[in-house]
Amino acid sequence: MTALAASSPPGEDLRPVRERIQPLLGGPSSTIVREFFAALRDPFTRSLRHNTYLWFGVLWGLPIPLFSLGIDLLARDLPVTMIQVFAVFREHPLHFLFLAHPLLFAVVFGAMGSVRRQKDQKIAGLIADLEEHLRLLAAANAELKGLDRLKSEFLANVSHELRTPLVSIQGYSEMILEGRLGPINAKQAEGLQIAGRNVIRLLDLINELLEFSRLQSGKSTFHIGAFDLRDAVHAAAVLLRPRLEEKRLRFEEAVPPDACSIFADRDKLNRVFINLLSNAVKFTPEGGTIATAVARDESGMYRIEVRDTGCGIPAEAHGRVFERFWQYDGSTRRKHGGTGLGLAICKEIVQGHGGRISFESAEGKGTVMRVLLPIGRAGTETSP
Repeated sequence: MTALAASSPPGEDLRPVRERIQPLLGGPSSTIVREFFAALRDPFTRSLRHNTYLWFGVLWGLPIPLFSLGIDLLARDLPVTMIQVFAVFREHPLHFLFLAHPLLFAVVFGAMGSVRRQKDQKIAGLIADLEEHLRLLAAANAELKGLDRLKSEFLANVSHELRTPLVSIQGYSEMILEGRLGPINAKQAEGLQIAGRNVIRLLDLINELLEFSRLQSGKSTFHIGAFDLRDAVHAAAVLLRPRLEEKRLRFEEAVPPDACSIFADRDKLNRVFINLLSNAVKFTPEGGTIATAVARDESGMYRIEVRDTGCGIPAEAHGRVFERFWQYDGSTRRKHGGTGLGLAICKEIVQGHGGRISFESAEGKGTVMRVLLPIGRAGTETSP
């Protein structure tokens, strides 16, 4: 490696200058000054072979001695010959100072090249670290997706295996209640009725898990057909009328006079409306009000709203409302049951129809759940 010759150790001849500017090292430019003096000690600064900045500094400083010498010769009206040049240098030694400018600029620009090289190396190191972290993150993400898929498959398999014996228990309970397996007394009938209600509750929970697993895995089929949206919302309310009456809740229904024809999967949308109304009933205290409304949105979609005067959702929980298996009160002593899948299923079904679901809520003031559905044929996972 070719290097600039020096009669003293690198940076030694600059010690007085460095001492004079030492007070500046605490100012805003302290980092730049430190980097510059550190670069002067770097062998790369003096490398004629590798540091192109050094050659640029020589070229940058070369016009200064040439210009000063040319002015001197022109002022004396002397020809540009080697003899005259040597004569000018003998008469005016100041030209030797000008001649040192290319070397000075070479040192300065060489140091700049070293600083640039160090910065590039640091940036390259940071990029390499970032790429490694991204690779590890991608591997972790792939592993999480695999675990999530295994969990979904496990839930689907377990739910299916649980559903089969529960259906059998439900069937035999009904046969016993009907007296087809022999007479029973009133107390036995009451016990069987309680057991039957709990079996139905378990089946609902298992069906919820199965439906969510199918939606998540993309195996759920949307059977698209035309129907009146008003009838579907009203049918969900009729199904929940006993619970409304049990809690003495006031129910209001607002629908347009004209038909609201829509192409969609009626069974799946029924599940959405039932889930939304069930939540409204569950979280509204006795004597409260629940209202449904169907209207044409200004964006050309149908808007279905379910309003309640219940406990509402705190602001800090808004971001997690549609998360699966999440409930605001997740303690073992919570007042309201459920798997925490109802709204997650609603979101999957609505999005499968090309729609959107959102809500507005304030703690202690109630909640408005809002569903927007396209009027025409929608959804990608459909079957005739």
